[in-house]
Amino acid sequence: MLKGSNINQMKKFLPLVLLLVGTLVLVGAFLFVKNKKEDSSIPEEERVSLISTEKMPSISLSKSDDGHYLNLKIEKLELLSPGSLDYELLYDVPGKEQPQGTSSSVEISGKSSYDVEILLGSESSGKFRYDEGVESGTLTLKFRNDKGKLIGRTKTVFDLASGKLETSSY
Repeated sequence: MLKGSNINQMKKFLPLVLLLVGTLVLVGAFLFVKNKKEDSSIPEEERVSLISTEKMPSISLSKSDDGHYLNLKIEKLELLSPGSLDYELLYDVPGKEQPQGTSSSVEISGKSSYDVEILLGSESSGKFRYDEGVESGTLTLKFRNDKGKLIGRTKTVFDLASGKLETSSY
């Protein structure tokens, strides 16, 4: 049996033991939450692996004769076998501070190529406003599988005046 003095000694250390256990729990919870935030700070879409050179579709951009549209052509889609494509075109307009742009999502399952004419400007109720003097910008493509999961991304920097296209998978 415990004697009265042993119980009194245990009672004396009980607050210290509880403080130590509480501190360990708080530190452990802080470290767990911190590590969780670091892992989740990079969105899942940012963690997609690079598209290998062998699977990279062929991408071309050309200006229409009137300069009001960009013709986007993507070939060799069968190498990647995507179900859908998200694209975002951002371009610089002389005299405007902010880039202009457009984006869209399209189903491309089973297709070997995709072509689209992208308006450089806006349209409302059949009335068009064209952005003049567009020469450069970026085109971001996101390829998704049939279930909508991201399988690869590319970013193309273009300069239409020089005919330069720089595509990178990231």
